[in-house]
Amino acid sequence: MKQSIALHAGPSPTENRARFHVFLTAPACATGLVLLINLVFDTLWPNTLSPVIALGLYFIALMQIFTAYPFAFILILPFVILHASAMFSLVTIENGADMKEVAYTGYPTAATSSYVLYALVFLIAAVLAYTYCKTRYPVDLIRAESNARRLTGIVRNAPLFVVIVAILFLLAVGVKSGFPLIKGTDRFAFRRLEADPITLNLLNLKFLIAAILGSSAVFATSRFSRRLHHAVLLAYLLTSFLFGDKFFAILTSGSIYITAQLLLTSETVIVRTVAFIAPIALAAVVAVFSMTLYIYSDYGKTSLSEAFSKVADRIAGQGQLWFMAHKDTDTIVSFKSEMVAENIRALVNVPSSDYAFDHRLGPFYFVEKYYPRALYAATLHNAGWVSPTVVFEAYGLVIFGYVGLVFLMAAAGFVAGALSYYFSSALLTGNMFSILLPAYIFDATFKVMSQGTLYNIFGLSAFKAYTAFGLLQIVVAMFVRGSRRHQGKDTPQVTN
Repeated sequence: MKQSIALHAGPSPTENRARFHVFLTAPACATGLVLLINLVFDTLWPNTLSPVIALGLYFIALMQIFTAYPFAFILILPFVILHASAMFSLVTIENGADMKEVAYTGYPTAATSSYVLYALVFLIAAVLAYTYCKTRYPVDLIRAESNARRLTGIVRNAPLFVVIVAILFLLAVGVKSGFPLIKGTDRFAFRRLEADPITLNLLNLKFLIAAILGSSAVFATSRFSRRLHHAVLLAYLLTSFLFGDKFFAILTSGSIYITAQLLLTSETVIVRTVAFIAPIALAAVVAVFSMTLYIYSDYGKTSLSEAFSKVADRIAGQGQLWFMAHKDTDTIVSFKSEMVAENIRALVNVPSSDYAFDHRLGPFYFVEKYYPRALYAATLHNAGWVSPTVVFEAYGLVIFGYVGLVFLMAAAGFVAGALSYYFSSALLTGNMFSILLPAYIFDATFKVMSQGTLYNIFGLSAFKAYTAFGLLQIVVAMFVRGSRRHQGKDTPQVTN
């Protein structure tokens, strides 16, 4: 058990009120002012340098927020990774990358500079919501440690055993049918045409698997057991990579596992750990990018500039929908009631995904508008079509306009922050199975933010999954309570 569990009592309400003023300090105000000036300049005189400046200022703002709110920041990290990947994509687009899925070539606009501000609105709202919930409803960490110590061996080791079985199952499937990465099969085509339901769920529930394994590792009873958890997670992510999963998806899953390990430490330890991990993570990203360049150069047969251009075109898929929405939207305030009504109607249809496709909602709105051929090819054969991201922001811009999107991003940030607290408080109960439902809801929220499909969190199918995970948690909780009661009866009573 980590000895630092008793060190973290969390900041006091007074400290939290003082920390709020981090957004009003001179450095933070300077960052915000320069971002606004950069946006105005980029709007009036579009250029290729302003997107790079906006990206650099975004990372400066991230460091300022992280310093003030370490716990909240690491819980929101998957969303930060999502937004950062879109920003890198937008920088390549504004430097002339081709967006194949929308049949358009990028050029300098204010798309990146504006997107950075919306991402910061979301992040600030999220950390404030998390901090408020944490202050209002603190977690008893000493009780969590006591609960973890009293878990039976079956419950404590169940997540580790289940994930090992999942890895062996996936490896067996890969050996039998061939791993998509090795045989060159597109991952979308594999999942739609070849994967059975079990394989599909084991690949899609990466976030949840990382969360429950991370929760189990936190309360491991020995250093060997904790290291075994780390090794099993690495094996699972590497196996997912063989099935063609993107580095982005693997990175977000790994981040939530690391988050679980940091929640029981002090803020000083978090800052020190992140400072230690950041260079390693950067080196890993550079290594992966270099290997990608080598592959796209036809293993060294073509020039580096040609390979870089191909990679840039691939990266452009992350931010292309925001670029197109920004290019074609000129309304400051808007409310397209019919589009809102259609998305609400999708929630009560089963399956909601079919309704969204038939009525061209979410990502299908953009594909239908800009490149119907890609939609047709993706539907029939998946034809290498990139999974759409940043749909929530782009779709929100189309429906609500530039001002309306500010309120939408703030609302989404408050929801994400509250769910982050729900997720962390469940993780700190001492029973790793308590993480199932909040982890699934958190993952569904992440998918809503990336794909703009509201039914992922509010649809009837989503509530079926909530019910299933909720019932499983109740069953395990009853089993644990019963085993603890039995354990208490068997323990000799000491009297004075």
